[in-house]
Amino acid sequence: MITKASVKEFKANGQPATGGKFIVHHALMTMLDKDGNAYPGAWPNTTTGRFGWIFEPGAGQLLASGSQLLYHSVHLHANGEDTTAYLQVAFRFHPKWTPVENG
Repeated sequence: MITKASVKEFKANGQPATGGKFIVHHALMTMLDKDGNAYPGAWPNTTTGRFGWIFEPGAGQLLASGSQLLYHSVHLHANGEDTTAYLQVAFRFHPKWTPVENG
């Protein structure tokens, strides 16, 4: 189970997107199990200025070994520059065997 997740936008050159130069407005994420089936329930969307979330103590989101992250909908907007970007996602996990509620 994860307790935190963060998403950051980077330019193609590997530098973080800063100073209002983001091109990802929001992105909808789905987690797939090792067989390609979507996990039940919704994952939070990622939005410029709110790239990350923290679950309450004792709560979490299931993320099993072999899972895949799928961004099934990404909304981009212009930033005034010819820009290529990508998102990096990081997860923090509860310690193994911690009893949690699936968020």
